[in-house]
Amino acid sequence: ILSGLPVMETMLQDPRLHGYQECLARAMLGVFHVRPWATLRQYNSFDPLEIAACLWEVAEMALWVRAPQTMIQLDSRLLKGEERCGASHQQLGVRLDDVSRALGGVWGLPEATLRALDTVENLRQPHVEVVMLACALSRASWQDWQSEETEGCLALAADYCGAPLEWMRSLVGRTTAETAQVLHRWGLPNNAEWLLWPPDTQRVRTRRGWTPTSASASAPRVTAQKKQSTPEPSEEVSLDPMPAPINPAALLQERLSRLMHEMRDQVGLQRVVFALMSADRVHLKARYVIEQGEHSPIRRFEVDIRGHNLFSALLAKPQVIFINEANESKFRPLIPSSLTGIISTHGFLVGSVVVKGKPIGVFYGDSGAGEKPHIGQAGFNQFRLLVLKAGELFGAGSTVAQ
Repeated sequence: ILSGLPVMETMLQDPRLHGYQECLARAMLGVFHVRPWATLRQYNSFDPLEIAACLWEVAEMALWVRAPQTMIQLDSRLLKGEERCGASHQQLGVRLDDVSRALGGVWGLPEATLRALDTVENLRQPHVEVVMLACALSRASWQDWQSEETEGCLALAADYCGAPLEWMRSLVGRTTAETAQVLHRWGLPNNAEWLLWPPDTQRVRTRRGWTPTSASASAPRVTAQKKQSTPEPSEEVSLDPMPAPINPAALLQERLSRLMHEMRDQVGLQRVVFALMSADRVHLKARYVIEQGEHSPIRRFEVDIRGHNLFSALLAKPQVIFINEANESKFRPLIPSSLTGIISTHGFLVGSVVVKGKPIGVFYGDSGAGEKPHIGQAGFNQFRLLVLKAGELFGAGSTVAQ
């Protein structure tokens, strides 16, 4: 790809050229993230993973070259905050990831690389996940280093590598700076300088990237804090009244409710259920439900977990899976018949919460009983992050297994 860049520069003009270059720069940033993370997981072969990361943006690069007006329309939707998978499916009738994988097949790429590009079928494979997380972080940080999506990707990367979040943040910063040097030599845009902006900087998105809205926001400044005055001895100091006692159960319920609404709004789900483990440890039963209809079948969600089925297997350890067309034949026999007519037959997300080895329950989400969910890597990432947060609500030490 890099060897062809000088030729593309003579063929393209803005906005096609910058769109193409921005895709290439993001791909290179994803490549640079892959190696240190794969090293932490003690992988022996990096080339297939780095090639897959480099090809993550190839569909958009091809569109900038061959169909720039289509890509401009799609890019505008992404800038408005639409999820990449859903926006591309509506705009093109196909996911961008599917186009990238199809191109890889035409080019006869190694099987390991093609598997790393197939995020639907092989998403839970660790070698695929490192590529997905690296490229997702590259895209999110390119848009905004301070966004919730970027923070979520950093948290997932730290969890994946088994590293503290602040340590991962530092590693990503170093990697971004190193990548910026390479991108600069190639005359490509980079996002390293945005790391210097204060968190509250107001920015404007342009075709050339983010820019601060005022000169004062262009770089962080250190100012001395004014020493707080202390009351004179003669002054009467009043104390605030003691706060009312906190009800732990009510607080947990409130936070769970907020988290489930985030699953619905941020992942793009219509129905969200949290099914809690029964006291006798033999059933999962819907405890909290987000669904418009009061008499919706999803409210009758209940599963016997004494036998071997999808949900009893999920509760063996913390994990998240996405049931879809690609893997439905494998998982369908494991879905209890008691859920027929209750859960979606077109695909769903489900994640287990296990705290210190003790199963707590599962989160279930879909796009409606008769709707096929269009959930890409960003949506899956967000759902997985929220399940991880749920584990933290129930007790420290819960992690989503790799």
